[in-house]
Amino acid sequence: SAQASISPLYSWTFPNQTQVVVSSSRGVSLSGGNLVIQNSQLSFNGLFTCTATIPNTSESISAAAKVSVTVPPTITTPPASIVVPFKSTAVLHCGASGSPLP
Repeated sequence: SAQASISPLYSWTFPNQTQVVVSSSRGVSLSGGNLVIQNSQLSFNGLFTCTATIPNTSESISAAAKVSVTVPPTITTPPASIVVPFKSTAVLHCGASGSPLP
């Protein structure tokens, strides 16, 4: 006898364990079992969990994946030009930010 294939229901949780809610304003959508995040932000760093559940049963399985959002480095404190006497020590300061930290 032929058996019909039942498609699982998919759900996702954010790293803080809250349920992912589709939000066009946040750029979050679901496509089948795929979670699509547009315009990623640092707040999306962490472990996302996908759970597939067979409808009308208690059967489910989960798997997780880590998302690491990177931010290109930027100079926050540029070095300043200095004049130093001959044979003295010159110190130039520079600061940068980014993720991961440069």
